[in-house]
Amino acid sequence: MQPRNKLHIEIVMDTRILIILLLIVNLCTLSVAIFLITRYTIDIHRHHELKHGLADIQPESAEEAEANNPEQATELRHMSDGELLNWLHQKMDSTKLFCDPELDLKTAAQELGITQQRIKKAIRSNAGEARTFKDFLLEKRILYACSLLIDKPMWTVEAVCYEVGFKSRKAFQTQFKAKTGIPPSQYREERALAKNITHETPK
Repeated sequence: MQPRNKLHIEIVMDTRILIILLLIVNLCTLSVAIFLITRYTIDIHRHHELKHGLADIQPESAEEAEANNPEQATELRHMSDGELLNWLHQKMDSTKLFCDPELDLKTAAQELGITQQRIKKAIRSNAGEARTFKDFLLEKRILYACSLLIDKPMWTVEAVCYEVGFKSRKAFQTQFKAKTGIPPSQYREERALAKNITHETPK
């Protein structure tokens, strides 16, 4: 009887140990689950705070920019549409703001300290082809590309494309040809040849 009792006791002990181990495993699993849920909740909260924090540091509005630079605001108010358009060209050329591929009318107005309505009105007064802000940007980028193709002979067409604000070479090629009638590479070759001929012509 003693061997059987001993065996029974060992079985009971083994069962208890197994139950304890299972409880420990379950507690560990529960702890990990609680940790992951807490971490996820904290991350969501931080993301929410970061999103609102970034919203708080967005570029100032055109009205705020005007208030911070009253002298410029006064000067711009007295400009005709044509004068304002010239001012826009000068600002764009000096800052190369148009080279930002993400630039839109709202951002441009904020950066320049002028309302979107005034920019649109000035561009519509242009006697050239540009009638919208998008057209205006395209015109600035193509003109700058023409300059770089000549002044930077070591730059690839693709490098020029991204430098002036285009997001893809295909779009650049298409828009450049539409404006000039020839592809960028041909434009560079023809202008370089004409430049060489001019330099070689006796005075």
